[in-house]
Amino acid sequence: MKEQQIYMMGRFILFENEQKKRDFLSDWLIFARILAEPETIQIAAHEPQPFDLAAVLKEFEALALSPASETAIQLASSAGTFAITLQKSGMIEQNVFSEALYFAHEAVITDYWEQRFSANGLYGYLRSYEEYLLANTGNRRMPPWVNSARSIKNERSLSENRAGRDIYEEYLLLSSCWKMYFSRFYFQLYPKPLFFDLQGIEETSQLPEDSLRVTLFKDWRNWEHPANLHYQKLFRQQMGIDQLAPASAAAFQEPYIEFAVDPPQVETLQFYNKNLQPTPKSKASFFTTRRFDVLSHEYVEFRTKGSLNLQAYFPEIDLDRRQMVKYLAIDPRIFADKGFTGFNYYLHRYLDLPVVDPRMKDFQLLFFFFLPPQTLALVPFDRLKTVYHDQKSISGAQEHASAKVEWRFETPRYPITFRFVEVSEDEERSLVRRKRPRLLLPGEVDRLSEAKGNQ
Repeated sequence: MKEQQIYMMGRFILFENEQKKRDFLSDWLIFARILAEPETIQIAAHEPQPFDLAAVLKEFEALALSPASETAIQLASSAGTFAITLQKSGMIEQNVFSEALYFAHEAVITDYWEQRFSANGLYGYLRSYEEYLLANTGNRRMPPWVNSARSIKNERSLSENRAGRDIYEEYLLLSSCWKMYFSRFYFQLYPKPLFFDLQGIEETSQLPEDSLRVTLFKDWRNWEHPANLHYQKLFRQQMGIDQLAPASAAAFQEPYIEFAVDPPQVETLQFYNKNLQPTPKSKASFFTTRRFDVLSHEYVEFRTKGSLNLQAYFPEIDLDRRQMVKYLAIDPRIFADKGFTGFNYYLHRYLDLPVVDPRMKDFQLLFFFFLPPQTLALVPFDRLKTVYHDQKSISGAQEHASAKVEWRFETPRYPITFRFVEVSEDEERSLVRRKRPRLLLPGEVDRLSEAKGNQ
């Protein structure tokens, strides 16, 4: 087995507390010196300088008091690279070192990281550096360092469908890798008990301060083993990571979980097959609904057996107009294929729904593709027509001047209409009643939780 490097990354919230910044920098420096005596130090874009402890401590004191919004510090040695980025309200820490160093100091590393995360962590993980690069760039090898935790986020390259690809949902990081750390702020998206009901993982562990650790498999070096790649993909599916990243082509696949998020409440619906294993929505026969309030910690769970009905695909119902409606926003500008993959996926899926429901004949079925202004002309209509040319019942009008296109299909079981409509962000928000508001920020969660506790 070739020697690998391990990658530690985490974001920590310090809320502009100068003493905490000093302590955080000091602990990080001690940690780096225990593992590998630094040879050089680089601050921001300056040239690397020989490491001098007295000079470094003096520089750290100045940085802790600095109002600068972001400053990167990097320590390098032959054994590893250690970096920290100071931000106005926290820090991002990134360390890369050899497996030999990791196993020689495994207990120290684990204790350091988990104490650090439990006290101030927002998100974090440990994983093979090679796996991280491959998942997020499509390349196994890169220059020895990446300067920012966000610098290669959401890359659209060979990594588009990699299970370990990182995405950001507002200020939270979502990924699938060897060992992941979740702060209590993730409970705005996922009810806490959901983490303890995941399948195909090694374990979920409770840490202090309501933090969690999820370990996917035993040995991070074996990430390329087919079983571990399967577990990595299954975790991503169970967590609905790509459903939370609509800018990704990987989002155009059947969900294993659906979300209704209205902070501070969240509701999730998970899909299981007859063997109670996670499964795509259309194949589900068992369902688990979880409701959680991140402020009061009130939790309700329902487990049912049954089958999907038409409302599972058309959640909005207008009884007066006898319409059932589905809304979806797609921006063709951000896809290399102008959104063809997404449009084709939903057209194909909704032309052959796996449900039997009398409302298919009684209601008009409408599917709206919401597009940003001035993007209707980018939609690959001609290419889509070549896919559905055998749909002899297709009809419709293309009204580019009025910023809308309508396609009507008469399938053997039901009629359905697809409308491609340009709308502003405000119009989209008013039309899509279930459009999710923003997540509460960490400071808001703490302040509101304290206020609720004092009532």
